[in-house]
Amino acid sequence: LATTSVLVVVCFAINIGLRRPFVESLLFALALAVGLTPQMLPAIVTLSLSKGARQMATQRVIVKRLDAIEDVGSLDVLCTDKTGTLTTGAVALERAERIDGTVDGRVAVLAWWNARHQTSFDNPIDDAVLAAVPAPSDAGVRLAELPFDFARKRVTVAVRAVDGVRLVMKGAVEHVLECCATTGGAPLAAEIDAIRARFGALSAEGYRVLAVATRSLPGAVESVSVDDEARSDLVGLLIFSDPPKPGAR
Repeated sequence: LATTSVLVVVCFAINIGLRRPFVESLLFALALAVGLTPQMLPAIVTLSLSKGARQMATQRVIVKRLDAIEDVGSLDVLCTDKTGTLTTGAVALERAERIDGTVDGRVAVLAWWNARHQTSFDNPIDDAVLAAVPAPSDAGVRLAELPFDFARKRVTVAVRAVDGVRLVMKGAVEHVLECCATTGGAPLAAEIDAIRARFGALSAEGYRVLAVATRSLPGAVESVSVDDEARSDLVGLLIFSDPPKPGAR
């Protein structure tokens, strides 16, 4: 715009200096402005986008295509998939711990039972559990299963072990909490704020966190239902990592 304005003013001044009629000189300058504007638009747009790219660079955003600035600037909601793109896509079980942060082998065994005996679908979470936790001496016998679904966000199996029949649940923390009445035998209500704070802190560090809960069942079990999941005991958390790729930054 500044370049066009300067050229118009200069041409108008030159015409006046050559003693051409004022109206003719003004019309020529206006015609020049009208003709130059479309020709200058690509340069104007490129310069504007380049300025935007420089501003974004100060915020540590690299723009590879200038026209992408317009597209991203028009968005209200941006949905991205990070797994396998910014991260290695190889989920690993870091540790199995009680809700107070203490590493606990019982939590790991219960997670192993759940991962080993669920048959709904293969997934990297269960693969990570089976890879990280050695097979226990009591592998248990699968009796029944309530498969994972995207409403419950948990999977539950009934396992016959040496100490009796046990229901073992694994899933998203909040969705497991809604089925639990106790944690370590104590009322869950007294610990729920601390559990959520621990979950939030681990999530903020980039970990994926699942909860594990269990309860005893009668000896004769042929199936399990959502009602059977109620009044479970929250035993601990499973902490998984999916590290970023070396070139993610």
